[in-house]
Amino acid sequence: MEGSTIGRTGLENEYPSEDELEARFIDHFNSAKGLAMVWTSGQNIDRIVTIYKACSQTGKKLIVDLYTASILKAIKNPHLPQPGFKGFHVFIPKFQRILIKKRGLFDLPTSVTFCRVYPEKLPDLASSSVMLFRPSMAKDLEWAGAWKGPISFTHCGLTI
Repeated sequence: MEGSTIGRTGLENEYPSEDELEARFIDHFNSAKGLAMVWTSGQNIDRIVTIYKACSQTGKKLIVDLYTASILKAIKNPHLPQPGFKGFHVFIPKFQRILIKKRGLFDLPTSVTFCRVYPEKLPDLASSSVMLFRPSMAKDLEWAGAWKGPISFTHCGLTI
């Protein structure tokens, strides 16, 4: 369930369709000069598919965190974007690396080694990528130097 539409009624409060959002994302990604970021839930599968389609249309790489990549793999739907798809990459933020170490879940990062993006590579990938972003990742991006240059941020298709 996606909660941003709870309590909305009437035509003036209609939420855009995924097709409309895809068009917005395409415009946004095409105009972004630096790293384009989208703040959405890793569980919002329809939105992630929409973002991936927009990335494919614009030649951008999609970078998601390990949690999101794990959800997409766990669904076991070969049509959903996931590790192994063209232009699909995984970034493991520090808080996820700490959890992996604490819980001994070393097989998780190993399973995405082939498409993993390390912090030091983020600045080089910024202008050709879209990242699914959460505020908890801000320090990682700052430490990696990915904040350099323009940053283009959108929340559920609404540019901020």
